[in-house]
Amino acid sequence: LKLIWAQTDLPVPQLRTVLSLVMFWSLAQFGRYCAFPSATEAHDLEVFAKRASTPESEETRDTEAEDTTSSVESEESDQLQLGPEEFLVVLGEHVDHLGIEIESIRDMLCVAKMKRGPVATWNASHRSAQVQLGDRIVKVNGVEAKTPLLVEALQSGKEIRLVMRPPRQFTVSLARPATGGEIGMCVIGGSAKFDMLKVTALRERGLVDAWNKANPDEAILPGDRVLSVNGVRGEPDKMLQELQHGRTVSMNVIRPA
Repeated sequence: LKLIWAQTDLPVPQLRTVLSLVMFWSLAQFGRYCAFPSATEAHDLEVFAKRASTPESEETRDTEAEDTTSSVESEESDQLQLGPEEFLVVLGEHVDHLGIEIESIRDMLCVAKMKRGPVATWNASHRSAQVQLGDRIVKVNGVEAKTPLLVEALQSGKEIRLVMRPPRQFTVSLARPATGGEIGMCVIGGSAKFDMLKVTALRERGLVDAWNKANPDEAILPGDRVLSVNGVRGEPDKMLQELQHGRTVSMNVIRPA
């Protein structure tokens, strides 16, 4: 400063202004150096950028790892809680329908008709865990299945996890005598809504009554569903015709478990 003072003939006020500007510029450069260390090569800039972004990248990776671990743990937990013959169906996010018709049977939600949709897509890629007619929805996202809960899960837009349980299933074989004979069983369901026939009542002295007395462990009960008749399946009208006119009748009967 003494050297500048000695070699300049500027008036004192102007000289003070020049000195103030010099000091301000020096401080600014010092602050800039502290905030951004100089990099003499492109490699140094790249290394500096990577170091600056490392904490955020690690945090992102940690979050993703936690999400993956949580998903795996959730699926493993569901698998451990499955009962005999039960299986898990996992549908992706933003599913607003299942692609199945559901019927409430004795307060149990059961698959009554198959359509195109998420469940059919699941079946195509999971041969050992396919959803079938008569299967019961036991749990929705870990909670006992109820209609309001299922609707809420569909509306949430989140992943849906269904625990399914196959029904009890048995075959009933009847033969009409040459003189004819009544089945002795009332059914409903001859419409396109459901793919099964519902047993509503039984009559005495019919073929079904005789079957029940001879086969108490596989007796037909009101509320049972007839899945197929003489090989006809998924077409209730044709199934009814087979029941009414078939000389022999082979029925695949299911009972939700």
